[in-house]
Amino acid sequence: MPFTAWYRQVVSKEAPAGRPAIVVDLDGTVASDQDDDLMRNPPIPGAREALGRIMAAGYDVVIFTCRMNKANLQPREANLRRDEVEEWLRANDIPYSRIEDGHDGKPVAKYYLDNRARKIGNQQDWERFSDEVLEGMASTTHGQDDPSE
Repeated sequence: MPFTAWYRQVVSKEAPAGRPAIVVDLDGTVASDQDDDLMRNPPIPGAREALGRIMAAGYDVVIFTCRMNKANLQPREANLRRDEVEEWLRANDIPYSRIEDGHDGKPVAKYYLDNRARKIGNQQDWERFSDEVLEGMASTTHGQDDPSE
């Protein structure tokens, strides 16, 4: 890709197809993360409908998951995991444009949705976030959540 095309893509936060992109984490955001087996997890209520509206408005919906990251898996296992993700998305009628695993870096997008994300834009945000992290550390035992809470 020529530099000017790459720069326009990054600055405008558009997907390669020229449409703005929204990157959505799979586990805990689109799919419930109650079970390690993806196929046993239902979609988060409202995800299907919201993603359908977003795609209808002209966005590329990029499903992001590390379940199939080739850096962590043998190629055959990564392909099986990709098949599992695609099967879950189809079985649950989840609209999407493509699936990314982070192997080639963070996908360019206008918005990122993740169940663990925090928006940081100023000093107050950083202070609130660091307080939240430190309070969380104080309520853990040996790095594990305290089961009594």
